[in-house]
Amino acid sequence: MNFIRSLAVVAVLASPYVFAQPATPKLPAKLFVNEIKTKPIAMAQAAAAKPGSTVTVRGVVDADGFAPEKAAFVLSAESGDGRATVRVVDKSGKVLTTGIKGHRGLYPGAVVVVTGARAAGAELGIDAASVSVTKAALPEGLYAPAAEPSEKTQWVEDARKTAKTGAPITIRGTIGGGVEPFVTERAVFTIIGKGLKSCADMDKDHCKTPWDYCCETKEDIAAHAATIQVVDPAGQVLRVGVKHGDVKELADIIVEGTVATANDKTLIVNATKMWVVKK
Repeated sequence: MNFIRSLAVVAVLASPYVFAQPATPKLPAKLFVNEIKTKPIAMAQAAAAKPGSTVTVRGVVDADGFAPEKAAFVLSAESGDGRATVRVVDKSGKVLTTGIKGHRGLYPGAVVVVTGARAAGAELGIDAASVSVTKAALPEGLYAPAAEPSEKTQWVEDARKTAKTGAPITIRGTIGGGVEPFVTERAVFTIIGKGLKSCADMDKDHCKTPWDYCCETKEDIAAHAATIQVVDPAGQVLRVGVKHGDVKELADIIVEGTVATANDKTLIVNATKMWVVKK
């Protein structure tokens, strides 16, 4: 009897249907491109195209335009005249069951150009071959209300001593470290720890750009600095600026996220939430 039971267990374990889980399909490697050179046409013109014909449109991602775990989103014309459902499909024409939200900054409000085949149906649908996020959007919830620091918050200098790549982190600093601490049209900026004083902290008002820490050496600035960036699910830095409201030069800011790089020379943090410290 025990022998028979053992055979039954072996048979179950050997069965390919017991523990097998369907693999989550991946988005095509070449789906996202930096630029689509074809000139976009109006949504109405694309809607009038024959099914299967190639069309290129431009629009803004709708606020509620994503379906959970589906490679599809809704795009509205910037003029407000027309909209399209953009889908990424497999060879059989089925929409991929994988999320597309967030890739390359594909969030509500992002400006996107899409090239693909006009899908059959009365309403405009496009089976995307290429997607270019010409103006990314930032994740919802990135900017949190001003708040006091928590016990787990570390100043830049302390964080640099203990940070490990891939670990969660909550870091605090002052936005600055150069004349332009924010990278133009990229979700990247630098912060400086409390160990250095900005020119704004000096007794004399002698500097037009006090956030550049020009009274300090480049070596000291580098030793007290951290780079903050916002990335998509693939680790790509979003192509959009993060300077917003109180998130500006000399702001005392706290950032929650994950350590992307940590070594003797560099600390880079992938931010998921940030807020300005109450004054």
